[in-house]
Amino acid sequence: MIDRTLVVWGLLGLTACGSSLVGLQSDGTYILERGERSSSCDALQKNFTSRVEVLKALPAKARAEQETAPATAWSMFGRLLGAPNRGLAAIQEYDRERAHAQALQRNMHEKKCLAVDLDRELAETDAAMAAIRGG
Repeated sequence: MIDRTLVVWGLLGLTACGSSLVGLQSDGTYILERGERSSSCDALQKNFTSRVEVLKALPAKARAEQETAPATAWSMFGRLLGAPNRGLAAIQEYDRERAHAQALQRNMHEKKCLAVDLDRELAETDAAMAAIRGG
């Protein structure tokens, strides 16, 4: 009876760990959901394109956020102390979305889909975000 209980708890633990492996990782990479990994090239292209459009809009969102008072004390300290995201939710969103787009790009490459160049697509946007982060 105890052995079965341990096995069940072990399986539940593995399931819980497995579900946390999806999304943005602590090292800045992004792990795609199963549905995204198995998507067709056409679906991956559409997902990638929509994420690039979201990313291109985020510098304006970050600048607007900078001009408003911080929503939380944590954001205020992030702005004052120079946290990596500068206390701006738009920068966190940018990092997550960019990592997601990179993961989609890798998946598209592995599936031999139409080649996409995320760095070229986001060159101006990356420069704008770097300026926001730096000052």
